[in-house]
Amino acid sequence: MLDFVRFLFEKTGHRIAEGALQSAPGPEGELITLSLSTADINKFAGSDARLMRSFRALLSVAAAVKETRVTLEVTEAA
Repeated sequence: MLDFVRFLFEKTGHRIAEGALQSAPGPEGELITLSLSTADINKFAGSDARLMRSFRALLSVAAAVKETRVTLEVTEAA
């Protein structure tokens, strides 16, 4: 699923820094964490977070095909 998230993010014209995208097992499936700078979070989330909601919807569909669950969490990079 990491490759799928990277593909979606880069198709929107953004770049993901090395190590900014991580995956870990979560309580209900896979937890994907994307660490972005404040400026990138503002671009990605926007005022009404339509792009982020779209990403999560696409991930849910891809996870359903694989019969699993995926959670996308966007955090601010340190």
